[in-house]
Formats: sequence, C-alpha cells, structure tokens
Amino acid sequence: MEMGRCRTSFNSIAASVQPIEGSALSQFNNTLPSKEVLELWKSANAVCFDVDSTVCVDEGIDELADFCGAGEAVAEWTARAMGGSVPFEVALAARLSLFNPSLSQVEEFLAKRPPRLSPGIDELVKKLKANNIDVYLISGGFRQMINPVASILGIPHENIFANQLLFGSKGEFIGFDENEPTSGSGGKATAVQQLRKARGYKTLVMTGDGATDLEARKPGGADLFICYAGVQLRENVAAKADRGLGYCHWFTLVDNRAAGLILRAISTTAATTITTPPKLAFLRSARLLGPPGFSISLGTRFPWTHFSPCSSTVSATILSASFTFP
Repeated sequence: MEMGRCRTSFNSIAASVQPIEGSALSQFNNTLPSKEVLELWKSANAVCFDVDSTVCVDEGIDELADFCGAGEAVAEWTARAMGGSVPFEVALAARLSLFNPSLSQVEEFLAKRPPRLSPGIDELVKKLKANNIDVYLISGGFRQMINPVASILGIPHENIFANQLLFGSKGEFIGFDENEPTSGSGGKATAVQQLRKARGYKTLVMTGDGATDLEARKPGGADLFICYAGVQLRENVAAKADRGLGYCHWFTLVDNRAAGLILRAISTTAATTITTPPKLAFLRSARLLGPPGFSISLGTRFPWTHFSPCSSTVSATILSASFTFP
C-alpha cells in the first residue's frame, strides 16, 4: 500500500469570517492585566495561536466527524481532551477511529464547509504583523483544514505546527503522522520549545482555549499564556492563565479596560478596530470610559453588557469599536 499525505492541494480553499454567539462568561480574579504581563506582551517577538475554538469558531475534527455522521460521539471525546482529562494522543486516535475519514470526504467537507474564522482575528493578525511580530498557528488539528485558515490570514504555511491525515493510494484513511510534535500530549509545548530554539525569540506568547494550549506555558516555552474564551470558556484553564489574561476576549468579546490595555501595548497608531457580527446587535450606540485618557466609542450597537465585580467597567460584544489612546 502506498502512503500519501494527500493527492490534492488544500491551500486554495477559501476560509470565511462567520458570526458566532457570545460564550457564557464567568469572572476570575485574573481579569485585568498586571504591569508585568503588559511589559511581556509589549516585548513579544512571536505570538502563537491555537486554531480550533480560538482562531476558528469550530472544532475542526468535530465538524469533519459531523459531516461524516459521527459528530456527537466525537464531540464527547473532544470535550474530554480539551479539559485535560484524557491524554491528547488517546483522544485523537479514538476520535478518528469513530469515522475514518477518506480523502474524498475531507475534500468534500472543505468545499461545503469552509473554515469559519473568529470575528476580529484577521485584524489582530494584521496588527501583530504590522508591528513585526511573527505569528504562528499551533494546533492539534489537521493541516488539510488549517492551510486555508493560514492563507486567508496571510500566515506562511511554514509557520504552522499541526497534525497530518494520511491516506492510501486509493484515498482511504490509514492514520495520522505520529511524528508531528502536536500529535501527543505536551505537543504544543514541544512545538513552542522547538520554535524558540530555532528562531531565538526572547518573548513568546501562546493563545488558546484548552489544556493543551496551557501546557505550552513552561520553562523554555511560552512566556505568557492567554486563555481565549470567545468560543468556549474552560474554567479550569482560564483560572491558570497569566494575570490579566484569564478570559481574554480581545478579538471577540471585549472587556474595555483589559482589552484596551493589551491593545495599547502593541499599538503603533492612534486607534485600531475590532469587528464582530452584526446579527448580534440591538443597541444603537454607547460610549464607555476606561482608564484615564482612554475611551471606547461604539458607533453602532452591542447585544449585552455585564458589570465586572472588580471594576466599574462594561463588557460587550462590539460590532465596531474605535480604541483611542492619549
């Protein structure tokens, strides 16, 4: 049997930005950034993003399984893996064994269900790149599904660490490449450590929603871990994030003080913009005050607000926000 990684290119498939509903929120005592966190963020040479439920609003393997008729069973395994209760490599093999996707199924899936990007991630990546900060995608998902995401965000494919589905000469599923660092538990930490060693980054930030992303925050790995909870809030992960980054929503759900301080740390211009889906909107306009000299003007609408117990700030899913700094 001849083994092949794929017999067609997945690079030209267009990803699309799709609206999502806001996730359930909880408050943690590590909501606002500390001075030390902001200094590290400001000095970052590289920012690494998880893909599923972070850069994208979906869990790629769950979506593929659903397309192939095994969605519910696979989603249960995904929840266990992301919560850290099952070794990643065990969960990955178990999930794939439930539906054994063929190459033709993967191709059809990508054609009919293109990746859905988290609102605002494209602007954030542009902002980071404009500040000469290298951007990477580090995922336990599959390259066949991540290449289109990287393409639309302008991230070089060599900046991807991810798994690889393997197919036989007739397109039948025969497994995944176990030599990829992200194929096992602790794989993202290994990928980050390899990256730092190869590129010599002094400060590296990891952003993601799951326990496998949190693992990257270790000596020789990421200097900061940001728990992104714009899609899935995993409280056991958020509680262990660095101070001020316990449930960071700075490209989907924006806490006006936390997000403002973080964006200010990388801002080289007077303002920046974050965009989220119009279908969530119902209020016409508002103006929120942050730290002295800082304000957020909402020129359109936002769907809900809540007041943080640690400050008199308002959080909102924002359709169009202009962040202005003194």
